[in-house]
Amino acid sequence: MSTATAPKRTARPRRQYGGISAEQRRSERREKLMLAGKKVFGGQGIQAATVKQICTEAGLTERYFYESFKNLEEMFNAVYDRELDSLREALVSEITQGPLNNIEDITRRALQRYFSILQDDPWGARILIIEVYGTTHDMERLYRRGVYEFAEIIRGIIETRFAPRKDSVLDAGLLSTAVVGAHIHVAMRWLLSGYSEPREKVVENCLTIITSVAEKLATPQAIKGR
Repeated sequence: MSTATAPKRTARPRRQYGGISAEQRRSERREKLMLAGKKVFGGQGIQAATVKQICTEAGLTERYFYESFKNLEEMFNAVYDRELDSLREALVSEITQGPLNNIEDITRRALQRYFSILQDDPWGARILIIEVYGTTHDMERLYRRGVYEFAEIIRGIIETRFAPRKDSVLDAGLLSTAVVGAHIHVAMRWLLSGYSEPREKVVENCLTIITSVAEKLATPQAIKGR
């Protein structure tokens, strides 16, 4: 008794419309949703946001939302990650493109860029500084990214110029994390006040925190030789 084998089907290539592949169209729809999500999350907050609002803003039907995201929380994570990546890239670029011979110059440049970005992009600022604390989905990962990665940047700045003291219980990692927390709360106050304080004043006050910590961690020889 012979067994018939069904012929193998050849997968059909996905059709293109106007020279654009299905993958490209999906990517374009996702980008529209990401931009709309930033506007809605940054404009009114994640707690007030709905899928319908975001799709209306993007000019897409709701079925396309679920093509890219499981829910609003997953979308918020994607928007947050992109905003954080952009901010981190800008700060690292600012730090590395100029002279590294003076910690105050390095830090001032980074802080000026940081607060300029927050002021020039209120939606992104609200997502990074306020709304991230309003989501419960993947909160630990978002917190670690938002704090630990930037703590490592600050730690790197400090250790570039100052040799840590060997005989001290002070820890550069812990203090760098504390500095990030202080800066987040300064930024939050500034944002919620409608940027009422002059940006340079905010920068100089935050600069004082970092340089004070750096000098406390440093050996006397490192401080004298900076």
